[in-house]
Amino acid sequence: MQHAPKGKVNLRPLTMADAPKMAELANNKNISINLRDGFPHPYTLEHAKSFVEMCMAQDPTTIFGIVYDGEYVGNVGLTKGTDVYRKSAELGYFLGEPYWNRGIMTQAVNLATQLHLKG
Repeated sequence: MQHAPKGKVNLRPLTMADAPKMAELANNKNISINLRDGFPHPYTLEHAKSFVEMCMAQDPTTIFGIVYDGEYVGNVGLTKGTDVYRKSAELGYFLGEPYWNRGIMTQAVNLATQLHLKG
């Protein structure tokens, strides 16, 4: 059963300060089995730092940190399609397992979609 989040959900650009929490949350078999095959398991601090560096270099930013009640809890991103897919986007995300089934991702996807439509 999904519940509405009790806290506020926001998106923001990732920072290197997110890397330790990202590594902690992403180093989870239940996360890795639901992501692309290239997602490493175990997921280390070095993996997180490399990912954050890549995200920080994006222009425009397409991958965002999900913040729930002031705390980093995962990532969400939209990659715009090209050619005949130019009017669509691929959605990718992960949410730390302690935050599942709270309605957080529903709000994060809505926010990411709004950002995509503005861009």
